[in-house]
Amino acid sequence: MRSLRVVLVCMLLLVVGWAGSAGAAGPLTRSAVKKIAAKVIKKQAPTLSVQRAAVADRATTAGSADTAKSASSVTGPVTGPVTGSVNGVTTTPLSYALEEGDPAVYPVDIQGTQVELLCTAGGLQIATRRGSDPAPPMVGVVSVPAGSSSFVRLGFGGGGSAGVVPHQVVHATVREASGRVTRVELEAFYSQNGFGGTDDCFATGQLEQFGG
Repeated sequence: MRSLRVVLVCMLLLVVGWAGSAGAAGPLTRSAVKKIAAKVIKKQAPTLSVQRAAVADRATTAGSADTAKSASSVTGPVTGPVTGSVNGVTTTPLSYALEEGDPAVYPVDIQGTQVELLCTAGGLQIATRRGSDPAPPMVGVVSVPAGSSSFVRLGFGGGGSAGVVPHQVVHATVREASGRVTRVELEAFYSQNGFGGTDDCFATGQLEQFGG
């Protein structure tokens, strides 16, 4: 950009110089100035270039931009669907904040095969269960401070939980007959009236789906 400014300054000096010569021959009119400027630009055009912007408030392509069609980093707000898909894998962020006694939430519920999060007095509970025939199977592990409890191909109508504890983590995978796979990773903890509000149970993680 600096080189472009230098070229423009030089062009301006040339125009002034030509204008001085033209003034000696006759009056300097607007039309005459345009003709002089056009000749200067035509002569300098092959050597002019504009560098690609590394940083810009708005750009079609930029290394960093507030608004850009293509950018390695975008500093402005990003809008659009939360769920994203990469290489056939659809990923959805999960985030829950519940008060004690709120209805249970189900990060996974496929024909009754479920991962359930329940906020109760003094702690939280993550339950896993398989629905009635032909509900798909679930495999995974539930981790708690005292240890881990694995579950493999829960029976129809079967399930369980680690009880009410302050901190739990679950990793579970459900495979359907169609070939679709649903995988959930969720970490949850209990903190009464946490973060200065009325919520007590908090959980974050992600849900992935692919195949089928």
